[in-house]
Amino acid sequence: MLFAAGVWLPLSMQSRLMTVDLKEAPGTAAKDDGELSFLDVMARLRPGVSMRQAQAVLGPHYRRLVTRDGDDNGAATLRVVPGGHGIVLPELRTIIERPLWALQGAVALLLLIACCNLANLLIARAAARTHEMGVRMALGAGRARLVRQLLTESLLLTALGAALALLLAAWLGPLLLRWADLNELPMDTSLNWEVFAFNAAVCAAAAVVFGLAPALAGSRLDLRSALQANRRSYTGLPRQSLGRALVVAQMAICLTVLSGAALLGRSLWNMLHQDFGFRQEGLLLASMKMDWATAFSEESGKRFAVLAPLVLEKLNALPGVQSAALSFGGPFSSDGAHGAFSVAGRQPRPEDHGSAVAVSPRYFETMGIPFLAGRAITAADSAQAPGVAVVGETAARVLFGSARPLGRYLSLSAHYQASEALQVVGVVRDVRLSASNEPAGMVIFLPLAQQPFYFSSIALRTNARAGMLAPAVRQALATVDPKLTMTSIRPVAEILDDLTSTPQMLAWLIAIFGGLALLLASAGIYGVLAYEVERRTPEISIRMALGATRSQVMGLVMNQLGRWLALGALIGAVAAAAASTAMRSLLFGITPWDSSLVAAAVVLLALVASAAAFLPARRAARLNLLDGLRQQ
Repeated sequence: MLFAAGVWLPLSMQSRLMTVDLKEAPGTAAKDDGELSFLDVMARLRPGVSMRQAQAVLGPHYRRLVTRDGDDNGAATLRVVPGGHGIVLPELRTIIERPLWALQGAVALLLLIACCNLANLLIARAAARTHEMGVRMALGAGRARLVRQLLTESLLLTALGAALALLLAAWLGPLLLRWADLNELPMDTSLNWEVFAFNAAVCAAAAVVFGLAPALAGSRLDLRSALQANRRSYTGLPRQSLGRALVVAQMAICLTVLSGAALLGRSLWNMLHQDFGFRQEGLLLASMKMDWATAFSEESGKRFAVLAPLVLEKLNALPGVQSAALSFGGPFSSDGAHGAFSVAGRQPRPEDHGSAVAVSPRYFETMGIPFLAGRAITAADSAQAPGVAVVGETAARVLFGSARPLGRYLSLSAHYQASEALQVVGVVRDVRLSASNEPAGMVIFLPLAQQPFYFSSIALRTNARAGMLAPAVRQALATVDPKLTMTSIRPVAEILDDLTSTPQMLAWLIAIFGGLALLLASAGIYGVLAYEVERRTPEISIRMALGATRSQVMGLVMNQLGRWLALGALIGAVAAAAASTAMRSLLFGITPWDSSLVAAAVVLLALVASAAAFLPARRAARLNLLDGLRQQ
């Protein structure tokens, strides 16, 4: 999917390359005519044929094939999607595409805040250069020439910033890949001409869009007033209004980014601390190395049936191991059987699909899965005993409704077959097999001794650390059979940390962007208020001469900040609601609009903004009265 093929072989060589037919593998649908449903099909459309037309033609044809093969419960569907970038699994697109869009949105908002700062800087510079611009106009420079000069200066500033950004990107790109553990993927992070072109386009757009308004304001002068003005006495009301509007915009954008970071952080917390249906404390999960060429052969099944009791005996005898169990599939395992289930006297439904996990005795005890009714799978459920199954809550509700599931029968196929029916002997709480934000789904547990499955996972309930127990487990496996090899043994918390690496990286990056947004917004607030204090020095001096105290002068500046903050929070709350709705698919266990998180973001923004405004306010309160009156 993300990896390039090294060797291309005809599909007809499959039987010669593998000793077992993949059609017989658990979780793989097999067709009577030899077709394999796991194959990816690529086709080139005829000229003039759209994707929708191809879907309309191929969909019914595929449905007829599925119905002919007996799977008419509506679960199997055909989707025609563009293949220009290769075949990408929907799950992979979900993992990569949606977080990248969220990051792109956060970067765009961060860029807007930086551009607002740039615009305010240019406005302040234009106000300070009023006399200079008046002199240039008196010497014959037209307004267009002044605008061109100011735009050139803003373009130079953005070009320098873009060059610095490229250097940082060249340094941070590999670090980010190492942090996300994506070094092994064939991803090109070098700075090619496309990156340079995009960077140049963004640079030019930022310079024009956010530099044009200050340039126009700086060139719109009354010549007589400009020649008589100095940087403090020239008011420039339109420029002041534009600067204040940009500060409000910065606050609103900053609140949007902070709210998104808070939502993702809370979502990550919920994902890591969700109820998986089993007790995580003291639980180690080990994965077995398998020979896929022979894993599903009849000889392999007989071999594992003999080895499983011996392995359990050795593992349960290890010091520090309270209990041990084997399974095919299970939580966080890449193995497992997936398919349709059915019960007698009930028509198949699209939702009758789930996962089947084959387990050894003491599995539920080892995993800490609580029972709601019935019994567990025991050593009495041997290959010669009647077939039994333990179902999860969701499976019991979907398959049997409000009826009591104990004693009922189910079949591991789309249509009920009495000859292969399994009796339900127990009901357990739902167990999550993955760390995704999807519902738990249907899970059915089967005795490992009654299924032709190998054991791919080992569960150990212990108070020892994985590093200390690993050598003993490897030795125990080698004692039973030298071909039994364990690839890894880790605590559940460590496995969860790896499985949630993408949400963690996204949450951390958005949090970093939120911190940068706060820093940029506070810089903008400080700059605008400092300019306001300098511009209003004569006014503040007159107020102090008429009896205003220092606290009243500081309150004057802080009240102005309060008005900006109230308006920015109002606009930002609306923007945050829209952004959180767009992020709905990235959230877990939390609604897109959480008023408590938005309120916390507003409080944080208010604290940082107040800290940024404190220095200009204190400077205004400590003005020298005589110097201010002289300026007047």
